[in-house]
Amino acid sequence: MYHVAVVGAGAIGNPVAFGLSQHWSVSQITVIDADRIVLSNLARQPWYQAPDIGAYKAPMLVERVGGHNPAVKWRAVTEMLREGNVDDLLADVDLVIDATDNWETRLTIQDWAAKWQRPWIFNSAVRLEGMSLGLIPGGPCLRCWFGTSQTEGPRCFEAGVLGSVTLAVAGQAITLFDQWVRHPKKPSGLWLVDGIDGKFRVISPTAMRCSHYGNG
Repeated sequence: MYHVAVVGAGAIGNPVAFGLSQHWSVSQITVIDADRIVLSNLARQPWYQAPDIGAYKAPMLVERVGGHNPAVKWRAVTEMLREGNVDDLLADVDLVIDATDNWETRLTIQDWAAKWQRPWIFNSAVRLEGMSLGLIPGGPCLRCWFGTSQTEGPRCFEAGVLGSVTLAVAGQAITLFDQWVRHPKKPSGLWLVDGIDGKFRVISPTAMRCSHYGNG
């Protein structure tokens, strides 16, 4: 049974947390998010309601979703995941699902994953497009896929994002998690969501090993 951390309790983290709570292999879920609920969240973050505005997202998500499967143990963390706290917050986590819109946080997760040889699932959604990517120890890392000089683009609260796209990305993240449970050494490829045509396509992983963490 696995302990999974969801970093980000917004439009992707909401359905991801619920999906994980229904998966047979999950015994514990940690939700990490330092943000509070605001009015603009309500259109695409289904577990929050108007009276929740001003409350921290992570404990509210745990409160709303936690009762759906009493067999799962929950923890809510109202801190931003950083280099200085990542080892403590993820100390006994088996896999991390990224549900943030913050590139620095994603790199922190990647560094932690490489250090402790843990898998994680990268997710992104903005406007009408989204993507999901399963990353396993020894395989291509986030830097292998997107380069070492990646700059922060517009975040979803700045550029907007279609709710159906975030739901599609969250659903693909749960699928990638299920694939990892069944085939933990098999790379997933990069799954791209096209919100205009309502289609998925996948870019297959290369055969290379990661060269950014001394594994090349």
